[in-house]
Amino acid sequence: MATTHGPNPLLSRRRFVAPLAASPLAWMLGGCASPPPPNRAAGPAPNPPARAPAPAADPYPWLNRLSWGASPSSAAQAARLGFNSYLAQQLHPGAARLPAEAESAIAAMTISQRPMVELARAMAERRREAESL
Repeated sequence: MATTHGPNPLLSRRRFVAPLAASPLAWMLGGCASPPPPNRAAGPAPNPPARAPAPAADPYPWLNRLSWGASPSSAAQAARLGFNSYLAQQLHPGAARLPAEAESAIAAMTISQRPMVELARAMAERRREAESL
């Protein structure tokens, strides 16, 4: 009777381990799925934002939490604008402009004048030239 040596295809390690390895991977990747975003075009938000509660007699704790730190000038500004307007200004400050000298210095930089892909290619070319020396 001839006996064959070698792996039995029915009992191979790959056939046994592959399904076991795939199931935890599928389970872990399932946790990465996120729910679909809410439909913003459907109408107003279910809970409109509440108005900011006006601070009690001492506005400094409120201003300290809301801004970069309470100061007499921020307290005066909040009192002048009203606390809800001050809060809106803090949450939506608008575009900040740099001084003209700083903007011109940034505009003169190579990174502002050439696309990043082009700069990366040039750097890779310089590295290849340096490695070939």
